[in-house]
Amino acid sequence: MLDYIRDGQEIYRNSFAIIREEARLERIPADLEKLAVRVIHACGMVEAVDGLQFSEGAGKAGRDALAAGAPILCDARMVSEGITRPACRPTTR
Repeated sequence: MLDYIRDGQEIYRNSFAIIREEARLERIPADLEKLAVRVIHACGMVEAVDGLQFSEGAGKAGRDALAAGAPILCDARMVSEGITRPACRPTTR
């Protein structure tokens, strides 16, 4: 019988470790590396990093905007898929 990992958190951690091993992150600014890893995780394609482009200071500008309460615009389906349901209250829809 195959020995599958069944723990969701372990699978989650392993997926990020695999991304960091396989993706070419060396050209990504240090303050945007976590963002790049999450983009790869979201689409499941390590080669997605090759298409990422950032303006000078983009990381700081993004963090400052979020800290100031700027809205986050995204596809509603993407948001739904990214929600960790067990972390939600039972009444959450």
